[in-house]
Amino acid sequence: MEYFDAIKFAIEELLKWFNKNKEKKQEIFEAIEAIRQAAIETEMYLQEHRGQPLQANKDLSKIWMDTAAKVRDKDYEVYDRLLSKADYWGNPSWSREEVNATKIQLSDIRAAADKLLAELK
Repeated sequence: MEYFDAIKFAIEELLKWFNKNKEKKQEIFEAIEAIRQAAIETEMYLQEHRGQPLQANKDLSKIWMDTAAKVRDKDYEVYDRLLSKADYWGNPSWSREEVNATKIQLSDIRAAADKLLAELK
């Protein structure tokens, strides 16, 4: 009977591992989707205000902060960049050099989301 108990225990542990892995994947998908949605919202705002000087935007800052929270336990570098993006929209007077150095351009943010997605393959 010990043999069957060991097999039962191993199967239970494997099922726990698979479920935990599935939950982690789900969290990463949600983080990627949040990044993409924040990027879309930002693009829409930029298109609506094309040609106008950028001003602080509380809504975009919050969107990026909420998005950062979804990435926090998955990738620290991406988390830090999303926090910077939230800071930027709190005060968008950053220089082009600061934006480039922190890699918070939308193309950089999308590349970070693609990197997270690639880790799931």
